[in-house]
Amino acid sequence: MSSADTMQTSKFRKMQQSIHRWLWHNTSNEKSISQSYILEDQTFYLVRQCCFAIALLTWTMSQLDSRHAIITNFQYLTEWGVNLTVVYFALSLRIMKDHKFAEKYWKITHVIFEIVYSAEFIITAMYWGAIYQTIKREKDAYYLTLTSLEHGGMFVLLIIDNIFNRIKFYKRHLIYLISFIIFYLTINLTVTLCFEPVYAIIDWKSKESHIFATVALLSTVFHFVIARIIYELFKKKKVEKTVVADDYFFTDKPFQLTHINKALENKFVWWVLIISVSMMVLSTIITAEY
Repeated sequence: MSSADTMQTSKFRKMQQSIHRWLWHNTSNEKSISQSYILEDQTFYLVRQCCFAIALLTWTMSQLDSRHAIITNFQYLTEWGVNLTVVYFALSLRIMKDHKFAEKYWKITHVIFEIVYSAEFIITAMYWGAIYQTIKREKDAYYLTLTSLEHGGMFVLLIIDNIFNRIKFYKRHLIYLISFIIFYLTINLTVTLCFEPVYAIIDWKSKESHIFATVALLSTVFHFVIARIIYELFKKKKVEKTVVADDYFFTDKPFQLTHINKALENKFVWWVLIISVSMMVLSTIITAEY
């Protein structure tokens, strides 16, 4: 490698480091993924396990329902929402138990949550408000169960996690969200112009479709901003107090029976368990009949 190439590489690395510092300064001690600010670690872990089970069940049902179009389904924003939700819960659970893994992957997990939490709002609102009426297939019990889990269920799981986690929505992280939106819109535009519209309401030709796409984009950013405001108003002070008290990245305490007992004394955990089991049983029955 020549000296000129070496200098260019050095400049590129310095630029990367500068961007990274800007995106992540003052976050090294946040412990945003591994702990809750109001729940004990084991209780929070149990809540996340329930959420992950529902998300994974939804993903499995979705893949079985469209097993002949697994790749092409990525033209739909819903598919990205479900997949990112599953990935988020899988990573967050691993982070809570593996210190080395946490050090490597907590930042990307943080970003995934910021993106998918913001996107799920428009996925849910857009589907039930404008797309559901255009669906041309038999809307039986199985379909209604699956589509409700995909368009709303994932959002509820992320809301539950957001109630308890320490994740802060940074203004500078809007660059990640906007990059994701541009990435998806590029896919949507390409498929629509080369084949057929992904969504009937967005053909990229009419004035209305451009307005709809713009509103969807702005709504996603708006939801990100709302999440940030909620954090600042209701979570920030409590999070900062617990961060000072808990100077570690995750708990490595053994999973003792006392933790289970305490978790089961929490009414919220009981409701999560009851709803999760009920949804799993119902989905299994419907899937079997289908």
